[in-house]
Amino acid sequence: MSTLHVLGNPHSIEHYIEFEHEAEILHHPSVEALLSSSNPGAGDKCLVDANAGSDISHTLSSIAGLQPSLPTLVIGDRLPADAVRSLSRIEAWDTLPATASPDDVQFSLETLGAFVEPPAEAPPQNTSECFAFVSTVGGAGATLLAVEAAFQLRQSKSPPSVALVDLNFVDGMVSTYLNCEPGLNRANLSKDPSAIDPVFLKSLVTPHPYGIDVVAAPCWTSVTQMPSREYVLCLLDIICEQYDVVILDLPRWPSDWSRDVMSGCDAIVLVSELTVPALKTSRRWMEHVATDPKTENVKLWPILNRQKASVFGTGVSHEQANAALNKSVFGQVRSDWSSALAALNLGQAVGDTKPNSVISKDMSEIIHRLRAETQSMRVASYREAA
Repeated sequence: MSTLHVLGNPHSIEHYIEFEHEAEILHHPSVEALLSSSNPGAGDKCLVDANAGSDISHTLSSIAGLQPSLPTLVIGDRLPADAVRSLSRIEAWDTLPATASPDDVQFSLETLGAFVEPPAEAPPQNTSECFAFVSTVGGAGATLLAVEAAFQLRQSKSPPSVALVDLNFVDGMVSTYLNCEPGLNRANLSKDPSAIDPVFLKSLVTPHPYGIDVVAAPCWTSVTQMPSREYVLCLLDIICEQYDVVILDLPRWPSDWSRDVMSGCDAIVLVSELTVPALKTSRRWMEHVATDPKTENVKLWPILNRQKASVFGTGVSHEQANAALNKSVFGQVRSDWSSALAALNLGQAVGDTKPNSVISKDMSEIIHRLRAETQSMRVASYREAA
């Protein structure tokens, strides 16, 4: 049953609502009480007596700001200008003079109810998979591995649609690695976040011959204004709606959006090297993420890049690496410097330059395992964090 929420003196207003038999009638002492118990989606309406001595401007401003979809009828004469402005911001509203009859009130409320659209169905949850690559130390190779992961996904038997997104807005290298024109620039990075939609996204995307859509900014020597948190999260939300898999190349330096992005990923691939400084930095990085309330549930998957064949010497063993990280290493990518160098010089993925490279084989296995182990770890929406 719907409810008619009434704000005003019950005795002076009851003759207006003597017709109401199907709806429950609730009288409220304040607009705050009214708003806390009303539900426009259930067909509720609001009747306000402007002559009841309450601050009508405050009342209508509260309704317009907190529950503008609540159909509102105001009975009274000579409303203040600011009250009228607030009333105009309510989706369905009407005013009647104090001399209005019960029939007039009934007709107005029925008309207001007809103007209210039924609540829209909840949008489907994002079903995309999102994996982020980040290096704990400079030069560890996260960008190269992110590019290779996107390439390997498109080589599978049933290739998903893939977006490769460079979130390093200062010195990102994805577009340089793939020898393609970046679509992000200073002008579209300043766009109103509420205006970001699939059409706008198309203007940012650089299609690559691999079948990957690249979203990246050029390398800038300086950035006067970074994109806002709301911009980044809304952009990622739209990208996740459009693609099956999203690969992010994250900067290792923190920003006002990095924690939200990490909490929205299925997995963070933490790229390190088998050296004591890199392992120590990775350990601190993981401890910081684990102790932050906003990222304590983030899934971190450390991998070791540029692994060489075992030789006698003072190298660090995998057992020592696990102990140093206080976490088991998820995977390793063996060293193949000649193939990596050729890929960088040609603007290609390693798997395209040398399909049999150990880098390609290792990354294909890692991304396959990641997708299998994170299948049940999906997020609904980045925009929920905005």
